[in-house]
Amino acid sequence: MIRSLLLSVLLLTTASVAVSAQNSDSSSTPMPPSIACPVGGVPTPHTPHKRIVASAGVMAGKRIGGENPKYPPDVKKAHVEGMVVLSAMISESGDVEELCVVQGPVLLQQTAYDAVKTWKYKPFSLDGQSVEVKTQINVDFTLR
Repeated sequence: MIRSLLLSVLLLTTASVAVSAQNSDSSSTPMPPSIACPVGGVPTPHTPHKRIVASAGVMAGKRIGGENPKYPPDVKKAHVEGMVVLSAMISESGDVEELCVVQGPVLLQQTAYDAVKTWKYKPFSLDGQSVEVKTQINVDFTLR
């Protein structure tokens, strides 16, 4: 009797785990390693540079070009929306470098990453010299 009871519990547990795996939500899927930030954040370059940290709002006002993110039709149809947060290093010339995804809806991360990679910023200067800028970039996907 105890043996059959234990066997029943084991079978129910196994079935429950299998169903949970099949029904898992796509938001729990890990980010592709190529765009996810490494543990500890954006790596620092090997060569020393003058660098400052600027807020997402300040840098948004310095953007001068690049592609706007396009809502993937299948993701839009699934009514997925939200903000993708990226960490970036903007070079002395205003190019986006060392870009990685910090968080956001998994189905929107690659789209945001691909668009932001093309962005160009007005170079940031400090004491008359161009400097690298570490910043956060927020890409908001909203259904209207």
